[in-house]
Amino acid sequence: MEFNNSSNRKIEYLDPKAMYANALDSWEELWDDSISIFWNTKNILEQIVWLPNPKILNTLVAIYILAPTKWTKILPILFCYGEQGSGKSSTSIFANLLHGYTQTFSSADTFASIRNSLDNMRWIDPELKELEKEGAILCWDNINKETLLRDIKLYNMLLFGYNRSTEKVQIANMDGTNKEYKVFCPKILSSIESIHLDYQFAELRRRMIVIPHKQFEKFNYFDKQYYQGRDFDLEKLDLDSISWEGIETKFLQFWSNVDNCKEYVMYRKILTKRGNKPFEIPDSISSSQWTISVDLICTGLVLKAFDSINHALEFFAKYWEYSKVEIYSEFSATLEHLRSFIGDETESLKECNRLLVEKDLKPKKIYIHPKRLKHHLDKLQSEGALDIMPRPKYIQEIMNQLGWKLTTKGWTEK
Repeated sequence: MEFNNSSNRKIEYLDPKAMYANALDSWEELWDDSISIFWNTKNILEQIVWLPNPKILNTLVAIYILAPTKWTKILPILFCYGEQGSGKSSTSIFANLLHGYTQTFSSADTFASIRNSLDNMRWIDPELKELEKEGAILCWDNINKETLLRDIKLYNMLLFGYNRSTEKVQIANMDGTNKEYKVFCPKILSSIESIHLDYQFAELRRRMIVIPHKQFEKFNYFDKQYYQGRDFDLEKLDLDSISWEGIETKFLQFWSNVDNCKEYVMYRKILTKRGNKPFEIPDSISSSQWTISVDLICTGLVLKAFDSINHALEFFAKYWEYSKVEIYSEFSATLEHLRSFIGDETESLKECNRLLVEKDLKPKKIYIHPKRLKHHLDKLQSEGALDIMPRPKYIQEIMNQLGWKLTTKGWTEK
């Protein structure tokens, strides 16, 4: 290819992309055709980023980034959280490449630009939005709280786009009419900010699978044992050192196989069937957690990451227990103070109700007087024990998050 330079002389254009493609090693040298797409993906991930508790987290990330767009109905947001240099961006970039895309989004991208990109990724005809392509995925790198609070349309895309039944977002046109957009697809966010612990994003948290990232030096003893004898600085796979051109064919071929898709539909029918089920959901998985786990379980079963439904249930029970202990044990000081206050205020009342039930009597509704809560917060504020100003709006949001609502009689459980 030739073009004219500033002096109107024809010179040959040197294409960096083509030159690098010829010089770099191909992803095919990392791929082992004797093992499944799941194990290949998981093995490459382990060379790109080292995660704590890798038996759970690496498996979960591999399943998520291999989840199909066309066949899933409810997909949580994969939230990669951790400090700089912990591999968050690499996870998003690799997921993007596996789906056939090279550009991740940032906090500078607008709702309109992301919406248009999603339409082009997802639909054969973006105007009709009838026939769906496979592989659409939205990956944000280094998103922050300010972006989500500032752009309500972007926030709603995340809030409602996890579920096909709620994916329609309406935007007002200049002429007063509304235009409808469908925003369901897998979504990966990475951030150094603890969005999942912020009371302002309580609804978003219910739609998240959180993957904590740490620098290896900060791993605990047990996490380090998994990587014993390995040198991350020497063994780490630099994404820019590999030509990834064509890797998306592995993902697209797998989900173009009619038997794989039929198997997916079969598993989803079994898992969501009403009435008695041929399995028991573990107690450590709440109803909301079960809702966002179903399609990932189906994906894992089709990928042969699990050899049975019970094996898959056992795995997700371990993740949600790990999540409770290791991820959500760092809530804000204000929330923890309120949780403790509720426990102190209701302990004796709950004991009375327990005794009433033992005598076959109706338990009494439990209320907390708003004035007692306000006095308690004022005291904590004067001691400097709160991490926010205890404004009514904030306190109501945190109390709602803890399962309490304000009525004319006081605070009561929802």
